[in-house]
Amino acid sequence: MPAEVVIERRPPSRDHDRDDRATIAVFATVAASVIAALYYAGRWGFDNPARPVLATLGLSLFITIAPFIAWRLSIRFHYDEPQPWWRSQPALTIAALAITALAGMLVPATGQNIVGILAAIGYGSALAALVIWITQGSQRINFLFVIGSAAFAVWACGVAWSTRYKTPVFWETLEYHADVHHDPLYYVSMANTMRTYGIPSTGLDGVPYTPYHYGSAWLNSQWAYLAGTDVLAFYTLGPSVIVIPLFFAAVLLLAVEVKKGWRLSRAGSDPPLKKDYAAWLFFLAATVGMIPTAGLDAMGIWNLHVLISESYVIGVPVFLLVIATSIAFWRRKRSSLRAGDLAFLLVFAPLMLAVTGFLKVSLMLLLLCAALGVVALGRLLRDRWIALSMVFCLLTSFVTYKFVSVTAQNQGFVPFAYMRYSGVDTAWWPWFVLAHLFWSWVYIYLRVREEKLTSLGAIRHATLEGRITDVVMVAIFAIAGWLPGEVIDIHGGSAIYFSDVQRWVALPLLMASGWRWVAQWRERRRDTNSQGSFVGGLRLADLWLAALVIPISITMILNAIRAPATALRADIALRRGLYAEAGVKGPVGLRSLGDRRLLAAGLHRAPDYSLISALRELDKTPAAVKRRTLLFIPQSYLRFWQTWTEPERCSYVPMIAPATSGLALLDGMPPVDCDLTNQYGMTRYQRRTTPQLPADVMPVTLCAKATAKGFSRVVVLDGSADSHVAVSAIECPVRISADRAEEE
Repeated sequence: MPAEVVIERRPPSRDHDRDDRATIAVFATVAASVIAALYYAGRWGFDNPARPVLATLGLSLFITIAPFIAWRLSIRFHYDEPQPWWRSQPALTIAALAITALAGMLVPATGQNIVGILAAIGYGSALAALVIWITQGSQRINFLFVIGSAAFAVWACGVAWSTRYKTPVFWETLEYHADVHHDPLYYVSMANTMRTYGIPSTGLDGVPYTPYHYGSAWLNSQWAYLAGTDVLAFYTLGPSVIVIPLFFAAVLLLAVEVKKGWRLSRAGSDPPLKKDYAAWLFFLAATVGMIPTAGLDAMGIWNLHVLISESYVIGVPVFLLVIATSIAFWRRKRSSLRAGDLAFLLVFAPLMLAVTGFLKVSLMLLLLCAALGVVALGRLLRDRWIALSMVFCLLTSFVTYKFVSVTAQNQGFVPFAYMRYSGVDTAWWPWFVLAHLFWSWVYIYLRVREEKLTSLGAIRHATLEGRITDVVMVAIFAIAGWLPGEVIDIHGGSAIYFSDVQRWVALPLLMASGWRWVAQWRERRRDTNSQGSFVGGLRLADLWLAALVIPISITMILNAIRAPATALRADIALRRGLYAEAGVKGPVGLRSLGDRRLLAAGLHRAPDYSLISALRELDKTPAAVKRRTLLFIPQSYLRFWQTWTEPERCSYVPMIAPATSGLALLDGMPPVDCDLTNQYGMTRYQRRTTPQLPADVMPVTLCAKATAKGFSRVVVLDGSADSHVAVSAIECPVRISADRAEEE
C-alpha cells in the first residue's frame, strides 16, 4: 500500500465497505452460535446449565458484533473519510475486549455482574447486523454463506476439541482416568492463583511470581467471573465460543481494512466480500489446508496448532486488530499531527505492545520488529513524534519482556532446532523455508509481479517510495518469525509461535488483493483466448486447472471432516467408558449415550472422581478464606501423586491441585525420584531432594511453613486406597506462627 495517499471525500454508496463489515458480523455470529450450540450438545447427559453458555455467547457477540454497530452509527453522524483511528472498527473491537475484562474485574470487587447488560447488547447487535445484512444481495447467496459459515465453525471447534487440550467434557475426562493434557492445568493454575492471591504463579509451594505471558489466563479468569463458572470449565467454553470467532473475524477485518486502502487509492470495481470467491478460496486453503494434515505435520507445519494454544488463539486476533488500527491511523495521518494522532503514537502503540507481550511474547517481538522496520525503511524517524513513539515502544517492550520472558525456554544455540524438533526429514530441509512460509512467498511474489518490479534495484526504489510497504511488512514477519526457531532451541516446539504468525498477516492481504489478480488473469485470458492449446474442444489450461483443483478440493474436504470426527469419537468413547463403569455391558447405541442416570453412576465410580470432586469442592471456599489458605497433599497419598502413571508426566501432577481447587499447594513439589522438568515455572521452586518424613506432615510443621510464606491456614487433603478422601483444615495460631517464622 502507499505510505500516504491523498483521498477525496466520497459518498459511502461508492464501495462495499459497510456491506463487507456486515458480512464479517454475520460470519462471526453464525460461528459463535454454532460453537455454543455444539458445546451445549457435547455436554448432553452431564451437568449442563444453559446460563454460562448463553452468557459466554452474549460476550462473544458483544466483542465481535457490537463494535460493528458502533462503527456504523459513527459514520452516520461523522462521515469523514478517512476516519480517525480511534473510531475505526478494529480499535472499537479492542475497546470491547477491554470493557469485558474490566467488567470481569468488577465482579469480585463489587459483587455486581453486568454480563446481562453486555450479553443483551451483544444479542441486540447481532440481530441488527443480521437484519442489515440479509437485505443485501441474493438471498440464495446469503443462505449459502450462512451454511458455509456454520460448516467452517464445526471444523474450527472440532480442531480445538479433537485433542486432550480442550473438550466440552474436560471435567468428566479429568475425573475418568485423567486422560487430559497438562498444558490446560498449567494455564488454569496461573489463572486461579491470580484469582485467589493476586499473583501469577503455578502455586506448587506457595505463590512465587512466575514469569510467563499470562495475560490470556488472566483474561479467561475475568470472563469466567462474568459467565459464573470456574476457570477450568470456562477454559473449554470461552476460548471456543468467544475467541475462535474473534480470531477469524480479525483476519477478515484486517482484509477489509487493507481492501479499503486499495479501493481508495486505486480505481477498480471490487466484489463484495461474500461474493469474493478468490478471497474465500485463500481463506479456506490457508486455514483448513490444501494438503493432508498428516503431510503438513510431517513438514513441521502445524496447521491446527493455532486453535489449540490458548494464549496464541487470543493473542493473534489482538495482534491483527493492532495492525488494522495502525492502517486506519496511517490512512488519516497528515503532516500536522493532532491530539488523536499523538495518542496513537505515544499511548496506543506502546500500550498495545505491552498487551500483546502479556498475551504472547512472540507476538510483541514480531510487532516491534515490523514497526521498527517500516519506520526505518520509510525514513520516518525524521518525524520527532514518530521517533519518540519508537523510544516509548522500545522501553515498553523491554520492561514487558522482563516480566514475561521465561529463560528456561531458551535452550541455547542449536542450528535448525525447530526442524530437528518437528521431525522434518533432512531430505525436506531445503524445502522447509518455502513450505513453512508459503503464504508469505505467494503474497510477496504476486505483489512484486503486480508492481512490475523486475530487479533488486527496482524493489529497493519501491520500498523507499512506500509503494510496497505491505510487502516489506510481510517479509519482516516471515524472516523475523522464521529465524528464532532455526538458531535457538526454543523448548517444546514453541518456535512455531514465531514462524506461524506470518500466515495470519499474509492471508488477509491475499484476501484483500485476490479480486484484482483474478480480474487481471481474466483479462489476459480473454486476450489469449484464440491462441491457447485445445484438446477435444477444451483448453489445455483448463484441463491443467481441473487436475490441480480436484485433488486439492478432496483434500480440503477430508481435512475439514477429520478434526470434528476425532472430537466426536472421543466424546462417544468417554460416554461408553462411563457406561461400563456403571455396569452396562455390551454395545450401546448412540441415541442411548445421553442417559443422565447412567452417566452419573459411571462418573461416581470413575477412578479419579472422589479426588477431583474433593478438590473441586475446595474451590467453593469463600475468597477471603482462600486468600490465607494453602493446600497440603502428603506424598503418601499415591492416588493423587500417581494420577498420571507415565514417568515423564510426574512433573505436572501437582498442577492438578491449584487448577481444580483454586488453592496453591504447600510443599507440593513432585516426589524425589521424579525426573523434574525445568519448564512450566519449575525453576521458581526448590526441587525435593529427600523423601517426605512423618515429621514433615505434622500440623506444627505445616503451620510453620505456611506462616513463613505469609499464610495462616492449611487444608490437608488425604485419602486411602478405597478412594475415600479426607479433608481437614488447620488454623495456625498467629502468635505461635509468628514465633515459628522468626525461628525459621
